[in-house]
Amino acid sequence: MANLSLNTPVSDTEHRRIAQRRYDEYRKSTLVATNTSLCPPGITATEITNEALDWIDKWDKYDRRDSYWDWRKLKHDHGRLYPKRFEIALWEKGRPIGAAIGRPTYGGGKTRIDVVEGMPKEMGDRSNIVETILGAFEIYSILIGASEVRVMHPVNAKVREVYARYGYRYSEAGDYMVSEVT
Repeated sequence: MANLSLNTPVSDTEHRRIAQRRYDEYRKSTLVATNTSLCPPGITATEITNEALDWIDKWDKYDRRDSYWDWRKLKHDHGRLYPKRFEIALWEKGRPIGAAIGRPTYGGGKTRIDVVEGMPKEMGDRSNIVETILGAFEIYSILIGASEVRVMHPVNAKVREVYARYGYRYSEAGDYMVSEVT
């Protein structure tokens, strides 16, 4: 076994691996806390898995969605580009009913939710996902030392009203909803 001193330089690749492991732990801890303290009975939170993506692909055939997201591309791009990302899928009755993906801002002092979407209502009844997703991102923010959560580019005034019910306020200059975490 090599004997490394504290002054031995660490490669960029090794720094990335260390950061990835640390943020993997933050993601796991956030999901555990979400399942333990935020999820209503019958709801579970996981990362966005391939099984979740298979279900989410079925959302594409419904025309009454506010936006059409390519979740496979989002998952791939965030996974490749943002090792500090956070992602969540909420499950009920064996199917995902909502998903969100985001990451810390470049300065690291804030967390941004880039995309959040619920299962189309035409696919059946589902629980409200907003409170649990916002709460999960708030937990993640606390773990990484961020001071606020931003929901980026809400698609319309109706969506902004939903987030406002949870204490988020709209920043027109940045086109996001924001709430401080404590």
